[in-house]
Amino acid sequence: AVLEEGDAVDLVMRFDPRKVEWSADVAPMRIARSGSTAVVLRRKIYVCGGLQSNTENTNLAEVYDPTTNQWQFIAPMREHRYRPGAAVVNEKIYVCGGQDEQPGKYHESVECYSMENDQWTIITELICGRSFLACAMLLLKWSDILWDHVCEGETNSLPDIS
Repeated sequence: AVLEEGDAVDLVMRFDPRKVEWSADVAPMRIARSGSTAVVLRRKIYVCGGLQSNTENTNLAEVYDPTTNQWQFIAPMREHRYRPGAAVVNEKIYVCGGQDEQPGKYHESVECYSMENDQWTIITELICGRSFLACAMLLLKWSDILWDHVCEGETNSLPDIS
């Protein structure tokens, strides 16, 4: 369901690297979506945002537990986000950017999800709004954690990098 273009789907497939084959024996997501983002935290898959049923950007998020083969909704994000980026840092999920409900408008905000509180908090802003982005977490010896975003994809403006 992390499709980019086309119909929103709730289909989830599982890849078995030992057999080198895909199977569709995974429960469908709670809502059909495309252009969402996904991360893994504590052996569960979290899917956030996207375009819901080909009609509107969504702020809905859900979690898949492979031990029960079930999806559950978690708290909705603060912003409706289509094609956002996401990363996990220190047991928290960070979702940033993504297209707003208005075509051509991109979010600058970064949200943080706390599993303990089942709550999203807007914590900072990107240099400029963007979607189609990737996120990464870097561990450095001289610092605790550096969380960085890749300055690629569609943006409202280009940052000055001189």
